[in-house]
Amino acid sequence: MNPNSVVTAAQRQAFTRLYEDQYERLFRFVLRRVDNHADAADLTAETFRRAWERGLHERTVPGSAWLFATARNTIGDLYRSRERSGRLATRLAEPGDLTSAVADFDGVYGALDSLAEADRELLRLRYWDDLDAAEIAGILGVSAAALWVRLHRARRRFSESYKSIERGSTS
Repeated sequence: MNPNSVVTAAQRQAFTRLYEDQYERLFRFVLRRVDNHADAADLTAETFRRAWERGLHERTVPGSAWLFATARNTIGDLYRSRERSGRLATRLAEPGDLTSAVADFDGVYGALDSLAEADRELLRLRYWDDLDAAEIAGILGVSAAALWVRLHRARRRFSESYKSIERGSTS
């Protein structure tokens, strides 16, 4: 068992005290910065979840300044997420973009299908699953250097296949 996962009664009491003392203040702080009670409650809960995890890791309960700074960062995360979602919705709502995107996907899927399974899996791990080189190397059981060589070659083969498909569709 991870020694950091054991919670003493004193830690539990200290966290409970922090929660009871700071919840309303933190909730009001968050509510003033977001547009509804549900988001404020979620963000406040997320802040206390992070405080609990920090307490387990560092074996100390964070103070109120840490709570408010973390809540502020969590609010920023929410707004950045909303901004990304808004940009995506705008792009999807533009006429013609969806049709061209579907055509692009046909070419991408065609190029992927033409590759060997090892190349397809490598490209999916990197670009669909958004794994970094160290994670992929661990999954495949190869060194990082070997992974970069394989990834470079798979990208090149994909590019050649995609260009071939594009040339065939414009002829």
